[in-house]
This record gives sequence, C-alpha cells and structure tokens, in this order.
Amino acid sequence: MMPNAAERFRTTPDAPERRTAKATAALQAIRSSRIEDYAELRRLGVGIHDAARRLGLSKRTVERYRSQLNKQGRDQ
Repeated sequence: MMPNAAERFRTTPDAPERRTAKATAALQAIRSSRIEDYAELRRLGVGIHDAARRLGLSKRTVERYRSQLNKQGRDQ
C-alpha cells in the first residue's frame, strides 16, 4: 500500500537549522574584508575584470562591491 501525503511528509528530513549569529558575523567579516581588498585594487587603478580574477570572485560580485562602495561614497 502506498503511503498517504501525511505519512510521506513525516519521513522527510527536518529543515536545516538557521545560521547562528556568530556564523553570520563571521561571514559578514569575510565579505567586508573582500570589499576592502577590492577597494584597495580600485585605488591602484585595477579594472573590474582584473580585480575579479585577482580576488577569485565573479565579475558580477565585484560589480556589486563597486556599487556598494559607490553608495558609501568610497569608489574612486
């Protein structure tokens, strides 16, 4: 006999736990560090493509970092 929907859902794994505040803070620190690394490359005149390659990030990620720096008035 095939299990009904209620029985199937009971056997599915629980949802993953939410990220802890400590883990979130650690990820934010890493992101801030990468943004600062990109800001330094921008000060040196490095373009988006080269900065992405040097940092091991996608071009789109570097574009988002640049946008964030623009909003902060820090992009030169």
